[in-house]
Amino acid sequence: MKKRKLWQKVCSAILSVGALLFSQSTAQAQSNLPGLLLKIGLHLEQVALPGVSGLKYGLNPGILIGAEYQYKSTGKVTLFHSLEYSVSANKSYGANNVFSTYFGPRFVNKDNQISLGVGGGFNLFRPANPLYQNKQTDYVRKATQGKWLAGATVKYGHQFGKYIPYASYGCYVDTPFLNSSSSILPHQFIQVGLKMAGS
Repeated sequence: MKKRKLWQKVCSAILSVGALLFSQSTAQAQSNLPGLLLKIGLHLEQVALPGVSGLKYGLNPGILIGAEYQYKSTGKVTLFHSLEYSVSANKSYGANNVFSTYFGPRFVNKDNQISLGVGGGFNLFRPANPLYQNKQTDYVRKATQGKWLAGATVKYGHQFGKYIPYASYGCYVDTPFLNSSSSILPHQFIQVGLKMAGS
């Protein structure tokens, strides 16, 4: 009988310690996870903005990799800064190789978070149809074209420990093609992916 009571006390103590550790780790893990996070995801892009149907080329599927730094805060609002590389391709338009950075506030409510970012970047564009550049008296074929861009994004994520699945919508405009008379193109994109804490 004494052994049984002792065993019950030991089990009760183990469960109490386990519950305490679990509650502390959960409280520390709740959506205010500061530090560097790695990102990977799927990227769907379209050369258009809502209501601008004349520019549509269909969806450009691609992938995204990057990193995001979340600043430490004890409140519900903190800041984030992200660096990303995305590549997407379209048969009739070409391939976008976008290097971008976004900065802005992150709103935290328990395990839910919403981020609003603005920023810019560079698109090493590879057109589907070759571009030519006039050099003295000859036209030289150009394989890629550099285009500066400015954009904005909104992102929703839900934290599970050190992992944050997220969905994001964004848009950007990039600089004209080779000649100054061509238009600035609007782009919109959707991303779904996963952010992971490094340690």
